[in-house]
Amino acid sequence: MIRIHRLASAETEDAFVWYLKRSGRVADHFCVRLAEAFVKIQHQPLLHACFVEDYRFIRIRGFPYLVIFSLESDDLIHVYTVTHESREPGYWQNRNL
Repeated sequence: MIRIHRLASAETEDAFVWYLKRSGRVADHFCVRLAEAFVKIQHQPLLHACFVEDYRFIRIRGFPYLVIFSLESDDLIHVYTVTHESREPGYWQNRNL
């Protein structure tokens, strides 16, 4: 199971709206690529790079966004942020689920 932090959900919505204002097709493509990233996380969470303590990340293919998550148990993954690559690093680290 994947549990998504409420602020990560808001970040995702903000990114989608930003793309939607520019192109509905690109916004839809963003959603497809994000869904693909979540499937990869769910099926093989340990495959993705570990970069700070127990946090891991995956890039959203074709977009400058990262999904940062941690594996809490064998069947629970916490997504802390869906962030633009240029955003200040670590701003999300105080988030509690």
